[in-house]
Amino acid sequence: MKKMHGTMLAALIVAGFAAPAAMAQGHGNDDNHGNHGMHRGHGPKHMPPGQMRHEDDVPPRWADQPHREWHKGDRLPGEFRDRQYVVEDWRGYHLSAPPRGYQWVGVGGDYLLVQIGSGIVLRVGP
Repeated sequence: MKKMHGTMLAALIVAGFAAPAAMAQGHGNDDNHGNHGMHRGHGPKHMPPGQMRHEDDVPPRWADQPHREWHKGDRLPGEFRDRQYVVEDWRGYHLSAPPRGYQWVGVGGDYLLVQIGSGIVLRVGP
């Protein structure tokens, strides 16, 4: 009886370690991550190395540019005019109240007072 309990205990321990390891394994075909259905079942397209497109690896247009110096009169690019860049708590950042038709926008550590309709920068900084 003790031998059977020992065997069952050993089996439970092995099963406890094997289950998470089995769940962590991939499902094969790991070279296709992120491109499910891209080729519609026709297999991968063979292209010269310089012409291959990796949809997941494409950075935004502004990512390869150095830090930009903003000036009055500059036009804020469209990708920074999204709601996520608007500074609603301008008092918390020690910024002045934006005039009607303007809003504060945070871009790369800079705070820009921008005209809402056109994206023209009125002021840079606090």
